[in-house]
Amino acid sequence: MDERAPYWFAAKQNGRGWGWPLRWQGWVVYATSLFVAAFTLYSDNRQHPVRTLLILMSIALVVGVLGFFKGDPAGRRNLS
Repeated sequence: MDERAPYWFAAKQNGRGWGWPLRWQGWVVYATSLFVAAFTLYSDNRQHPVRTLLILMSIALVVGVLGFFKGDPAGRRNLS
């Protein structure tokens, strides 16, 4: 496997952040977030647009926090 195997997500080659998952845990995070987002958008969100927006923002926040703690540290480098 990869020498960065303890990390769930690989650092992006250009810019900040994380790209594709390196381990199965990262794939589970991506699949779960995609499933919850699709279910949220598929459900009747016209009656509760603020709730839909909050759920989608929460998904993005959770994936970002998991990337910060479980991702390759090169994804946090300072590019200034």
